Amino acid sequence: MNPSRMAILIFAGLLFALISMAIFTSSAVGSEAGSVTESLVNYDDSKYYYPGKRWYQLHDPEIAKWSDVHLAEIRKMHSQMGTGAAVIVYRGVVIYSFGEIDKKYQLYSVRKSLMSLMIGTEIDGGRLTVGQILRDLDVDDSPPLTDSEKTASVKDLLTSRSGVYHAAAFETRRMREERPVRGSARPGEEWFYNNWDFNTLVTVFKLSSSQDFFEAFKARVADAVGMESFSLEDTEYRYERDKSQHPAYLFKMSALDLARVGLLYLRGGKWLGDTVVSKRWIAESTSVSHAWDKSNPRFGYGYTWQVKDYGYYAAGNGGQRLYVFPEYDLVLVHLVDRSAGKRVKNKQLRRVNGLLLSAHPGKSCTDISVCKQYQQSLKRSR
Repeated sequence: MNPSRMAILIFAGLLFALISMAIFTSSAVGSEAGSVTESLVNYDDSKYYYPGKRWYQLHDPEIAKWSDVHLAEIRKMHSQMGTGAAVIVYRGVVIYSFGEIDKKYQLYSVRKSLMSLMIGTEIDGGRLTVGQILRDLDVDDSPPLTDSEKTASVKDLLTSRSGVYHAAAFETRRMREERPVRGSARPGEEWFYNNWDFNTLVTVFKLSSSQDFFEAFKARVADAVGMESFSLEDTEYRYERDKSQHPAYLFKMSALDLARVGLLYLRGGKWLGDTVVSKRWIAESTSVSHAWDKSNPRFGYGYTWQVKDYGYYAAGNGGQRLYVFPEYDLVLVHLVDRSAGKRVKNKQLRRVNGLLLSAHPGKSCTDISVCKQYQQSLKRSR
């Protein structure tokens, strides 16, 4: 074989190898990781990281003792169940990403936990208390509230126990069908997942702060934690004035930006030394205020947060989730493209959580509900 032909074959072989390596890397890490995160080379497991302008990402999670096998299984689950974007943050560093993590998705009811955060900033500022009632705040509606309904407190709204069974904006059909009759419960007596309570909080916020809610969110939270792509153009007040004066407040947000809220909570409300919301408020708002079963008080509802034995999470229709696992130093964001008609079931999300916590390199989860369920599913599949 002549030298020139040999050189061509060698070059072709090297080119093929490089292309193959690139394809493999893209498959393993995900095309989403490329330019939207910054690779962290010298990982120090004694440090607690914060993102800068971009998140740090470990492209070899085994440096932090996370198994590639387990993370690959999570990737397989996300691929099969129609996940739009997912991010796992460990000790402030992205160890896993899937899908379009910088794309903005409608958050649906995750918005309510963002409202809880903002109400916390008002409480911290001394401008509002959870004990204040609607009558004293001059909150009403059309049709008007009864004298009894006006005794509902800010805490009743946050915990969805106002007893105000008034029509509301942005309700699902199930909410409308299951809403109790007005006057059937007094404030604080019964729990019902009530959009009227959640929507009225935006009016309470405006009256307390004298600020537009979304502008205040941008200044107090989005800018404070360095959200990369949040814009007021991605927010909306959704009015349905034939039902209520109080609007739904809708957010579109990327998985990367929502993960910053999770890390803020994981860090006790502090961001690089500055307090965004108090540690006291985070502890209070993510504790069980209403237990689903009084015999097991670890599970229930906080101030718009769902509380579990592993931590707490914000939940939105169809699979929108922000999970915070304080004892595991983990944040998991899961978003679905609902505009494309996709949705993910709760049992699928629980299975991912069970695998994630079971794979944790430094802490056992044998007594945690989702881990038990995951282990049982493995036994059934054998």
